[in-house]
Amino acid sequence: MLHFLLFFYFLVVCVGLFSIFSAYVFKFRFKSVQAGYYALFLLLFLIYGIITFFYTYSYLFKIYQKPAINIIYYLFLFLWFAAVIYCIPFSSHRLINLPFGKLKKTFFLLASCIVVTFLVFSLVLIKSIDEKIYLLKLISDTVFGIALGSIITYSLFTIGTNLKNMTENYHKKTVKRYLYITLLFSPFLVIDFYSEIIAINWKINFQHFKFSMFYYFLLSLVSIYCDGQYFLSSIKTPLDKIHLFKEKYKLTEREIKVLEFLIKGFGTKEIADTLFISPDTIRNYIYKINQKTGTKNRSSIINKFHQESII
Repeated sequence: MLHFLLFFYFLVVCVGLFSIFSAYVFKFRFKSVQAGYYALFLLLFLIYGIITFFYTYSYLFKIYQKPAINIIYYLFLFLWFAAVIYCIPFSSHRLINLPFGKLKKTFFLLASCIVVTFLVFSLVLIKSIDEKIYLLKLISDTVFGIALGSIITYSLFTIGTNLKNMTENYHKKTVKRYLYITLLFSPFLVIDFYSEIIAINWKINFQHFKFSMFYYFLLSLVSIYCDGQYFLSSIKTPLDKIHLFKEKYKLTEREIKVLEFLIKGFGTKEIADTLFISPDTIRNYIYKINQKTGTKNRSSIINKFHQESII
């Protein structure tokens, strides 16, 4: 059973790594700022996946009892948790174009330091005394669960109530899928945090199975699928799609020509040199396209075109 879990966790880490790669390809290919912050979410999950894989590996090959292995495991776990407390709220705000002010930065940094300090202190006590270990374990797990649950709940609420701030419609759909999957898996994620206590009190042993790893696996697959679908739709620019876009927004021939160059990744000066007109004229065409299509900048123009090109 543990061999199967170890293989599955390795697969999850590989898929997670590819999902981050696809997110960064999306970011640089389509100049999407929000894709970068979404990739930060995926990176935090990847680190968790690596830690879980390492823990399962050490248990399978019976090296988890070595002091050095324990130190490495808990060091990475606490560093990861400290990063999560700050980075998830930060990414949530940036993802939906919501300011992350000094007060919030200070609060989450302080919360990160306090919670991690408490967990380190609890771990030292658990390792150094023989009495009331179960109670200490229960308290530390509860603090860990409440802190992480609060951060996730805060982020879900922040994103869910401010989706309208996202300028990239296609990425908005990806984030909505992320919200649905997270809400679906929430009860199982709670079980993960209290698996040892459940095993002691209710005699239900999940044998190192982590629902959070399956959740991360599913999230990575959805992310790869969404990025791939968007990317494949942008490889070609058929004339019928250009024509439909032109007819829908009443664009002129010259505006369509500028749009074609924007889709190919040309800059203002490159387009101006190719069409033998001034850069200011190109900026004027881009401004008119923005007005007609209801977009704010060249990135949102490209995203809107690709979004409406997906069948």
